[in-house]
Order: sequence, then C-alpha cells, then structure tokens
Amino acid sequence: MTDDLKQLGVLTKQAIDWVNGSAGVFLADRDRQRVAVVQGRLTDLQQRLGPDSCEVPICFLGNAGVGKSTLVNALVDPQVIVVPAGGVGPLTAQATLVRYSEHPYLRAEYHGAQRLNQLIFALTMYIRRGAAASTADAGVIDEATRLELLSTMPESDLDSGDRDTSEERIRAYIGQARLMVTGSQFGDDSTTDVPYLVDALRAALDLPAAFGHEVRPPHRELVTLLAGAVRQGEEVFEAPGGGRGKLIGALKRNATGSLAPLIKKLEVGWPSTTVPAGLVIVDLPGVGIANDEFRSVTAEWIRRARAVVLVVDRSGVSDPSVEMLRTTGYLNTLLHRDPSSDEVSPLLWIAMSKLDDSAKDERDAFKQEHDGEPAPSWSEFFDVACNRGQRVAADQMRAVLQQGRERDEEVAANIRLLRSLRVFPVSAPQYRKFHANDEDDPARINSAAESRIPVLLEALGELAARHRQQLVQTTRDVLRESKASLVRGLDAAVDELRASERQREQVRVLRARFDEMARAPEGELKARVGALRERLRTSIPLTIEREVHTAITAARRQQNVYVGTLASLSWATLRATVRRGGAFIRDKSGSSKRNVDIPNELALRYEAELALVWNRAVVTEIRKAFMDHAEQVRRILGQVVAWARGPDVNLEADLIERLRADIVADLAQLAGVAERRTEQLREQIKLRLHSRVEEEVRAHCQTFVTRRLDVGTGVGQRTKLLVAELPDLLAEPVARLTREFLGDVYQATTSDLVEQFAQLADPIARVRSMLLVEPAALTAAEIVERQAELGRAQEYLGQLRDLFAPVEG
Repeated sequence: MTDDLKQLGVLTKQAIDWVNGSAGVFLADRDRQRVAVVQGRLTDLQQRLGPDSCEVPICFLGNAGVGKSTLVNALVDPQVIVVPAGGVGPLTAQATLVRYSEHPYLRAEYHGAQRLNQLIFALTMYIRRGAAASTADAGVIDEATRLELLSTMPESDLDSGDRDTSEERIRAYIGQARLMVTGSQFGDDSTTDVPYLVDALRAALDLPAAFGHEVRPPHRELVTLLAGAVRQGEEVFEAPGGGRGKLIGALKRNATGSLAPLIKKLEVGWPSTTVPAGLVIVDLPGVGIANDEFRSVTAEWIRRARAVVLVVDRSGVSDPSVEMLRTTGYLNTLLHRDPSSDEVSPLLWIAMSKLDDSAKDERDAFKQEHDGEPAPSWSEFFDVACNRGQRVAADQMRAVLQQGRERDEEVAANIRLLRSLRVFPVSAPQYRKFHANDEDDPARINSAAESRIPVLLEALGELAARHRQQLVQTTRDVLRESKASLVRGLDAAVDELRASERQREQVRVLRARFDEMARAPEGELKARVGALRERLRTSIPLTIEREVHTAITAARRQQNVYVGTLASLSWATLRATVRRGGAFIRDKSGSSKRNVDIPNELALRYEAELALVWNRAVVTEIRKAFMDHAEQVRRILGQVVAWARGPDVNLEADLIERLRADIVADLAQLAGVAERRTEQLREQIKLRLHSRVEEEVRAHCQTFVTRRLDVGTGVGQRTKLLVAELPDLLAEPVARLTREFLGDVYQATTSDLVEQFAQLADPIARVRSMLLVEPAALTAAEIVERQAELGRAQEYLGQLRDLFAPVEG
C-alpha cells in the first residue's frame, strides 16, 4: 500500500476509534441513528482499504510457447530471470504471483501428504497392471484399460502440453516422480525404475517400501527436501542481507525443480525498479486443464483482476485465444458489469510477442528480392511489424467477438471491451539483451524504448496509479462526509444545550403548528416507506424467481447444443470423462485431440445467463427503488423546508440551512449504501456462482460412478444417455440452488440495507427533533451539568476538526 493510502488507513482507524469512544457515546445518546450510519460507512471503508482491495492484480494469460514467461520476467526485471519458465505437467499448474518488495522473498505453499499419496497410488496401479500383462503385451494397454486406469488417477491430473495418448499421460506421472526423486523428469523411458520411484516417494512420507527399494545416496537430499515440504506445508525464503543468488536457487527448485509438483501457491517479492508498488503480476498457467482446483484459482484471479493481458505470438488473436478467454470465465465476467456503466473491468489488453522473427524474416526477404541494395535496419522492419500487428490484432478480436454474441447485453459488453482494448506489440528478448549488454549476444536495438516494453510498463503504472487515485478519492470523500455528519450532529447538540427557558413557549407553539402541517406529508411518507420495504422484501425476490426461470430455460437450450457436440466421441472417452468428474483434457495447446470439460462448459452457460438476471432483477431494481424513494422524500421535505422558511415561523436561518444540508447528505448516504451493497453482492456472485454450478455437475457424474453404472453390460449406452440428459437432470437442482443462492445472499444484503435505511426513513421526525427542541426546566445542578456537556460537545467538535484536518482542503 502506498504512503497516502497508509495514512488514510490510519486516519480511518482513528475515526472508527473516535466514533466508538466517549465522543460517539455522547452523540449516540442524542442521535443514535446518525452514529450507527457513520459507524457502518467507516467500517465499510476500512474493509476497502484492506490489502486485497488496494492491490491491482494484472493477470497474464497465454497458450504454451507464445513467450508469456519471457514477457513477465522482462517486466519484473530486465536482467534477472525472476520467474523460471517451463511447468512440469500434472500437479504444478498454479498461479505465480509477483509483488514489489524492498527485500526479496519467496513464499511457497505446498500440498500435503494426500497429494503425494495420490501420485503413489496412480503409479502403483500402473505397476500392478503392467505386472499382470503377458510378455507379448508388456507396455501395451488397450484403450478401454487405459481409460479405466486414468479414472483411478488424481482429479488434479493436468496435461503437460503436447501428449496425445494415454500412455504418454501416464509417463508424465513417471516424469513427475523422477523430478521429485532425482531432480530431472527426463531419463530412461522404460518402466523398470517406477517401483524404485514409488518406494522413494513412500520414504518421503515415512512409509515402508512396497517393492523392496531403498533410497539411493544421490537422491537422499532431494527426498529429504520433499519430506520437509510435505511436513511443513509452507516455506518462506528471504534473501539474506539482500543477496539474491540463494533465493533464485530456491525459486527454481520450487517453480520448475524437484518441489514443483507439490506447489500449491507460489509468491515472489522482488525489488523491481519497473513494477510499481501495489501492482501484482499474476502469471497464470496454461489453460484447458482438467483440474477443479486450477480452474477455481484461475477463475478467481480473472474475476479479481483489473486487467487481463492476453499474450499472443505474431499470428495474433486466434480462435483458441478467444476460447481461452471464454473458458476462463473472462467474457462472462464482463456481463456482471453494471449495464449503465461504461467501465470495463477487467480491462483486456493484448501483448504480441515474436514480432522479432517477423522483422528478421521480412528483412531477409527484402535482401533476397533487392540483391545488392542496402536493406533498411532491422528496427525499421520491427516498427512496421509492430504497427501492422496492432491493427491486425484489434481487427481479429473484433471479428471473433462478433461470433455467437448476439444478445443486446453481450453486444454491449463487446462494444465496451473493444473500446478499451489496447494492443502492445513488444520484444521481451531484445529488451533483455539491451540491458544485458553482452558483446557475444548483442541486441538489435539501440535503446530500451525500441523494444516497446516501456510502453506496456507505463500503461501498467498508469493503471495502478488510477486505481490508487480512485481509492484515495473515495476514501477522502467518505471521511469528509462522515466528519460533516458528525459535525452536524454535535452542532445540533450544542444548539440544544444552549436553548433557554425563554424559548420553551415559542417551541411549543411552533411544534403544534408543525404537527398540523406535517400530518399529511408524514402520512404519505409512511406509506411510501412501507411500499419501499415491500418492494425490497417481496417484489424484487419475485422478479428474481421469474428471471431465474427464464435464464435456466435459455441456458438449457445452449447446453443441449453443447452436449450434442459430444455425441461423436467414443463411449470409452465419455466414460472416462464421467469418471473424472466430467472433465477429460488431453491437450492444452490446441491439437486435433478433443478436450472435454463438461462442468466448466455447462457452468459458463449458466453463469452468462444468471449474470444478466442479476443486472436486470437486482441491480437495476434496487437502484430504481431507492432513486424513486429519494425523489419522493426530496419532494415531501420541500414542503417542510418551505414551511420552516415562512415569515410567521421565524426560525433561525442557519438551523434551516443545516437541516437542508443534513437531509441532502443523508439521502446521498442512502444511495451510496445501496450502491455499495449491490456492488459487494455482484463480487460475491462473480466468485461463487460458477463454482456452485460446477459442483452440481460433478455431483451427478459422481453419483453415476458410485452406483456402478459405469461398468457392465450396456455401459456405453448408459454413459451416452447420462451426458445427453445432463442439462435436463441439472435444470431443477440448479434452478433451486440458484434461487436459494441469489435469494439468501440478496436477503442477507437487503436486510442490512433495510436496517440502515430505517435509520434514515423518518426525516420529518428528524426535522421535529432538530428544529423544535423544547428546553427543559433545569435545576441549578442540571444547569451546571448542562454547561459541562456543552463543554464536552465543543471539545469533541475541536477533536473532529483536528482529526479530519488531513482530508480537508
């Protein structure tokens, strides 16, 4: 958190302490509603100043081989490989977070013994099946047996990238074990060393050998490291005395080395001179992976991000790239935005890599075509390639987004996305070479700016600064408004304490006249308050019920189309898919092999529809309800204020103006509370709805397997029937689940909203208590006490002005 936000955070905490202290008790005795509203606003503000809200996550997303890791490293540090590239397949695909830190550190969180046991179990099953095979069939497993074997492996199985057979997938597990035991996932391709690997992994868990092997001396250190990681669960490595060599070694060991298969979360703090404080670079692993935990982590970061940087190569935005945006939930996230807002969050930026190659190829072609003529410099060709790439990528994105997005809300989201889209053609390799200044491997550029990396860094810095400025401004506004409300309350207390006996009769007369005048507007206001409560408690929930039904129907139509595309797959593939919870991913790089991820695909279709439900049935309706009511309150209070200004009433002008300011401020607070509550609820829906729907999909697959419907005669027909019927099987449970989810969260939020509204719901009573306070007849002792209270009120006013002085002006 930057210094200005830290100071505002301290001030917010001090303000909360002040309101919760003796001053707040003093004011609450006279105006409890006001104090409760201010306490709520300051508490909300303190939550918004938490680390998660102050940080600006930027997610980097890209298919394998496009240069994403090279780009991330260039942005963080042009001279050091901070984040090693090259995942190692199953069990390793987690987001890597890079934060600015004055002192370098590495924080690694590991999976426990259960994850290692899963790998041991899968390899043990492989050994036993191999031992049961005949000599002629050794190493050859038929397709059905392969798929059955795969169903016993961990749900967290991830494809390593270019495998397209089940045997190769199994060998990926062997590579995992080799990496953990020997430090390298490559080696003898035979299976003879698998029993030794299993026993070595068992030794790390302090289990007896299953195949009679002891850990060999060269491998004991790595097995000990593995055992320690499993036991401790987390490791924090800080560079001693600012030294970085050992930290880089620890990072490599955890990111791509022997401990990589057990990594659950990896966070790096680095004293970057380019990444501003508060910016968090999130290096997401390759997508298209059948892993519930991976998908949930990816979806959460995508939905929390302020920007998603899609890294593509010189070919630009391909259909697989856009498919990646869809399957990670990014496109659905845009539908969660307020339909009346032009804001796009997260922003979508495109970083184009490998244009170096285009520049070289085009320069070589020029030299061949113009033999003997001097060729323009490489930099000139690179500039041409970059400018062309910007236009091409934007056109490609526009073209692919127009496919299949025909509803008004989707079209509007696409328009907003394209309006804010930025394309950054860059050369991370040339940027790093320039900074390395290696005579044996010189850069083709003469300045860092020619790589265009600084342009992307500047944009990231501007994004972080804009977020910080918005948060600072919001914080200052809330603090100022809170101070103003507290001052008004204390001013009213001072006025009350200064009232004299001489005013008693005048107040009694005015109160009688006020009550007569206010009878009609008070009755109208009470009816409108009741109508608003009814609208919040009954009408909007009924709208939610109706809209959910419509959304489920629309989602089922889209889901039926999707499951229809699965009919061409073999029953064995579908059975393996069902056994694995509905997801069977063979390849993440876009080969000809078909990837199946039923939970994610069905959930995305539900999420898209229900995001629209939330905007139509909740956000718009709540905003309209409070805007309508606020307008009526303004109109009704206009009558009261006009009466108070009358010449025959003769109330003090400053009291009337204070009343008007107080009412206007409280109505603004009311609208602000409604807006914050609906936005908070929107964030909950973004993060939770998708996973809840996925859980329901997986539950049906699990029931199918638990009932042993995945084996025996007719299994192929039963499996295909299950997949075909999934949309219908899910319709009612998901509709009920969705109604309950939206209803529970809505009721919890609106009950809080109604409670806060109740504190502002009777402004006419506040007019009466503020303008028509009848001074009580006081004894001598009471007069002394009243003078003491007046002194305390004035003292508290002074404290307020001093406390909030940093946000004034």
